[in-house]
Amino acid sequence: YMNGELVHTHTGGTATWPSDNGTWHPQYGAYANNGGDGTMQVLFDDLMIAEQAEGGASPEISSIQLINADDEQVIAGYEDLTTINNIYTNLLDVTNFNIYAEVSATPDSVVFLHTFNGITTSKKEQNAPFALRGDGAGYLPWDLPSGVHSVHFKVFKNGQEVDSEEISFTVHDDIVVLTPIDDAYLQSGTRYNTSELRVENGNRVTYLKFDVTGITGTVTGAVLELTVSGDEGNGVLNVESGDSNNWTENDISSTNAPTPTGNVGSINTTYTIGETYSIDLQNYITGNGIYSLILSLADGSNDVSFASSESSPVPKLLLTISDTPDTDNDGVPDDMDECPTDPDKTSEGLCGCGVEDIDTDEDGTPDCTDDYPEDFDNDGVVTSLDCNDMDENIGAETLWYEDLDGDGFGNADMSTSSCLQPEFYVANSSDCDDNEIMVNPEATEICDGIDNNCDGQVDEDLPGCVVSAIDDEKVASIIVYPNPTEGVVNIMSSKPWRLYSVTGLFIGNGEQDVLDLSAREEGVYFLVIDGQVVKIVKR
Repeated sequence: YMNGELVHTHTGGTATWPSDNGTWHPQYGAYANNGGDGTMQVLFDDLMIAEQAEGGASPEISSIQLINADDEQVIAGYEDLTTINNIYTNLLDVTNFNIYAEVSATPDSVVFLHTFNGITTSKKEQNAPFALRGDGAGYLPWDLPSGVHSVHFKVFKNGQEVDSEEISFTVHDDIVVLTPIDDAYLQSGTRYNTSELRVENGNRVTYLKFDVTGITGTVTGAVLELTVSGDEGNGVLNVESGDSNNWTENDISSTNAPTPTGNVGSINTTYTIGETYSIDLQNYITGNGIYSLILSLADGSNDVSFASSESSPVPKLLLTISDTPDTDNDGVPDDMDECPTDPDKTSEGLCGCGVEDIDTDEDGTPDCTDDYPEDFDNDGVVTSLDCNDMDENIGAETLWYEDLDGDGFGNADMSTSSCLQPEFYVANSSDCDDNEIMVNPEATEICDGIDNNCDGQVDEDLPGCVVSAIDDEKVASIIVYPNPTEGVVNIMSSKPWRLYSVTGLFIGNGEQDVLDLSAREEGVYFLVIDGQVVKIVKR
C-alpha cells in the first residue's frame, strides 16, 4: 500500500524491498516506503494489527522443558522448568542441552534472551520446535555450565508480542549424591526396617545415617531429598541432629536411638505421593563425618510416609563440593569467604574479621564501636556500675557521708558508696564537726569560742563576745553524758552548776548530778560549772 492504494502483493518465497527505497519498521521487521509523507507507515501499522485480530487464538507458552540435544528427548524430572530452581547436570547422563518452549499455537517466532555471568545473548526461532539450542554460537553453551541462568521467552504473532515467560535456575555440576547407610523408623518403641520411612507426631520417628567421609574439597551445600511413597500428609517436618551413631537399621531401639540435639532443617508443606521434597542442611553438614538425622512431625501435622533405601527413589543427601580449601572450616571456601581465617564470619560486617558483630546492650551500635557496649539505658554508665540499667534517670552508685549528729550534713572523712541511701548517711560532706548537731553550714554563730557555721571563723560578727580561757584540768574533771541527749543528762562533778539558753538566758541552777531537759526544746544549752562552760545538745 502507498498513499491508500495497493501497489504490490507477494505470496510465498522471499520478497525484497530495497532498503534505500523505504524505512525499516522496528516492530514488524520489514521495510515500508513512507511515500515522503509517512502515510505508508501508518497503513502498514493498521494492516498488521488487523491481521493479528483476524488470526484466531494467540499462541501461549504451555511449558518450558530441558532437552537432551543429542536425541531431542525431554530429560526426566525437567519437564517444566518453571517449577525448577536447581539443575544437577553431573547427575544426568546428558552431555548437550537445549531448552524448548512448548507453544499452544503456531507463532511467527519465539525470541530467547539468555543471561549468564552477567552477559545476555538473544536468539530468534521461527520454526517449531522453538528452542534455545546449544549450537555453539554463544546463545546457550552446550554443557550448561554451573551458575545462575536466566531465560526470558517472548512469543510473537503478526508482529505483536502475545506472550512471555521468564525462568531462572541454578546449575550445579559438582554434586556428590549419598544414600543412607542405615534408615528405619520407630513406632511406640518398635523398630520397622521396611520400604517405608513413616513419620507421625507423637508416635513414629524416622532415623537416617549418612557416611560423609572421604570428601575432598569444601562442602558448600547440603540438601536432603525425600520422596513420598504410600501415605500423603501435611505440616511441619523437622530434621534434627542426633547425638550418637551407635545404631543400625537392624538394631535401633528406644534404648540406643540417638537423642535430638537441635533442629538443623525443616519444611512446611503438603506431601503428595510421588513428589520429592528437599530440605536444606547446609548449616549442619559441613564436612567429613558420620551424620545421624532424626525426622519428626510437629504438632498439628498429618502423618506421612517416605520411600526408604529398601525402596525407590531412595533418600538422598546431595552435597555441593568446591575444590577451593576452607581454612577456617566454616563451610564456605576461601575464595567465597571474606574472612577465610575466621570460622564465625564469612563477611567483614560492621566490626571486621575476627571481631563479632554483637550488640550487647541492644542499642543499635555494635560493641566494637560502642563507647559503652554494656549500657542498656544509654545513660553513660555500664551495666555493672548502674543501679538500674533499664532507667536512664538512674545511674551509678552515690557517694554517701556519715552524719552522726543528725544535722543533715556529712563527715567528709567517713563515706560509703551505694545505690540506696544508708541510715545515718547524707549526700553532702560539708559538716565541720559531726559530733555537734548545732555545728554545720546552716547553724547560727554564737559566742562560744567555736566555729558554729563552718565558715572557718570563730564568733564572727558578735561584738563584745568574750569567752573565758578554758582550764583544761577543770574541764577534764567535768563529765556530762549522754551528750547530745534526748532528755536526762548525768553530771559527774562535785561543784554546783548553772544552766543557760543559747542566747545567754539563765534557766536554773543546782547541785544534783542529774539534769532533766525532757521538757525543754531541742537546741543548745550551756552548763556552767566552777567557771567552765560545757555545751549540751538537746535533740
